[in-house]
Amino acid sequence: MSLRIAYIVAELPYGGIESLLWDIVTTLKKTDHSVWVINISGVGIKKNDFIEQGISIIDIGSSKKSLKTFNISTFFALRKIIKKLGPDIIHTMHFSGDYFGRLASIGLNIPIITHIHNIKEEKNFHRRIINKILSFATTLFISVSKDVYKYTQKSHNIAKKESITLYNGVQFSKLEKPTHGKDTPSDSTKQNIITVARLEKQKNFDLLLKALLLLRPRFPNIHMFFVGEGHEREKLEAFIRDNNLAKHVTLTGYRKDVAAFLKASHIFVLPSDYEGFGIAPLEAMYFGLPVIISNNVPLKEVTGEAALICEVDENDIAEKIALLLEDKTKYVHMSEQAQKIAKHFDIEEYTQKLLDIYQTLVRKKNESKTFDKRIVVTNRLTRFLGNITKIFAYPFHFIFPNKRFTIPKYSPAKRKSKKFTKIPKILWQTNYTNKVTLPVYLNYLFNRLMSLEFDYCHAVDEDRIEFIKKYGSKQEIEAYSKLTDGASQADFWRLFVLHQKGGVYLDIDAQLVWPLEKMIRPQDKEVFLMSKHYSNYFIASAPKNQLLKDCINLIVKNIENKKVEKGVYGLTGPPIINEVISDKKVNYRYSKITCIQGSFTNEYFQYFDKRGGKWTHARQEDLVKD
Repeated sequence: MSLRIAYIVAELPYGGIESLLWDIVTTLKKTDHSVWVINISGVGIKKNDFIEQGISIIDIGSSKKSLKTFNISTFFALRKIIKKLGPDIIHTMHFSGDYFGRLASIGLNIPIITHIHNIKEEKNFHRRIINKILSFATTLFISVSKDVYKYTQKSHNIAKKESITLYNGVQFSKLEKPTHGKDTPSDSTKQNIITVARLEKQKNFDLLLKALLLLRPRFPNIHMFFVGEGHEREKLEAFIRDNNLAKHVTLTGYRKDVAAFLKASHIFVLPSDYEGFGIAPLEAMYFGLPVIISNNVPLKEVTGEAALICEVDENDIAEKIALLLEDKTKYVHMSEQAQKIAKHFDIEEYTQKLLDIYQTLVRKKNESKTFDKRIVVTNRLTRFLGNITKIFAYPFHFIFPNKRFTIPKYSPAKRKSKKFTKIPKILWQTNYTNKVTLPVYLNYLFNRLMSLEFDYCHAVDEDRIEFIKKYGSKQEIEAYSKLTDGASQADFWRLFVLHQKGGVYLDIDAQLVWPLEKMIRPQDKEVFLMSKHYSNYFIASAPKNQLLKDCINLIVKNIENKKVEKGVYGLTGPPIINEVISDKKVNYRYSKITCIQGSFTNEYFQYFDKRGGKWTHARQEDLVKD
């Protein structure tokens, strides 16, 4: 099932969340899924990285003013974009992404995933309250670690919505051939210590510089790389200048060649006050760097013997660095463990887990539609209406036994559609004749009322064979010509016409329970009908759907092999669709909220002029000509 996925973020600065998002969307770009990144502020140094990879970026604003909590224009602009895109899934990140994304999606019936990346408690009281209230507008919470999961349950999820832990993944393939930019270290002759993160207070990089002061006398070749940008840069520069550390420290700023820095380094350090999971340490581990992290970094949940846990204290940080620089045996062991552990967090596996989550939520949403009260009530009312008209049809045709009503061969749409869909707006039906009884005609009229935006095409026996001769292969034409029963021919033709032209097929006794315009979404490539199994009295599809082609091929094979032991049903009927779909993920709707049979008509009225014509009366041995 191809998905339309909208990621909503506050901004695109340099940071772990943005790196994860970049890895996700560039991986998804290789698939047939449609992906958008909605950047609420419209700013961020990493924005161009996404654009260079051909990722669709949609800016809501042009500055951080768009992120203000009570910015009404941001809400309306975002909601308009969401409605226009019609995503299957909305995945939010950052407070403002979570806030505006959920708020703007209320009432749109789109599953919303809120991704919590760290345990930072919001300072503003109103933001903390908002986080809790908007949990009622959340479908699923994803936490990047067990610690974050506990925080999410306590500080966000008062609605008790579904919540899971999913450790971050890394696109290791982008690290395999490090690019070298200006000032990139080309060798590792020095004892290089590295950290990759935003230069923010929470990271405690001032303590890392103080640890360097303690280490310099013992390790004169030591050098520290701070790869990243942030608000603490000036303070760090001042400390470096005041303590004569210029020869031992490089503040690189934002770099695209991070992998080259990691490859030339020995140890990775991150002594933060709080973190989510930690992508940069994982990337370092990929290159065999042991990591030193504080007890506040949830990555500790998976690092095992590849990490040393330090106190948030310059003395302990210095001690841990010194241990790894002096104890070669320990260093080698930790390096080997780091590479072994890192391999379990590849972005390909991570993205597949995400897709499984998305598809599960979409299926659950589709299944939940069975409880849409409006549709269920409409279903019941139309059943009642149909049965009433059917009762009156008996005396009508007793009095007027020869009265028939004509279903048109073609009827144009009665109303212009307001949306584009991949599935053409054509409603197809077939029957042995278009001169029908009152119940069959009333059923036709009701379906036209439910499909005003659709053209209508009706085919009788002669029309079907003419169409197949025009568009079919020699093998398909020969197979169709061997079928003797009208129902088998109709089974074959519905798949064939939908594969060639696309549209929606309905059996002549099938009745829509909701307007087609509301059931067919812009992104749908197919809509199959589900009860206990897939049925074939309703099928909607875009042209050239491979699933339909596979169904046609299987029917042709059954005909050639005279596989008639299960009658018409097994030869050309619903088992064909179920066998082809098997465990494939396809788009479907339940019959209860889509299409039902037998409300307006029945076998008596459908085969009024062809008694015994229903497929259940056909003999197996007569189904296929020699």
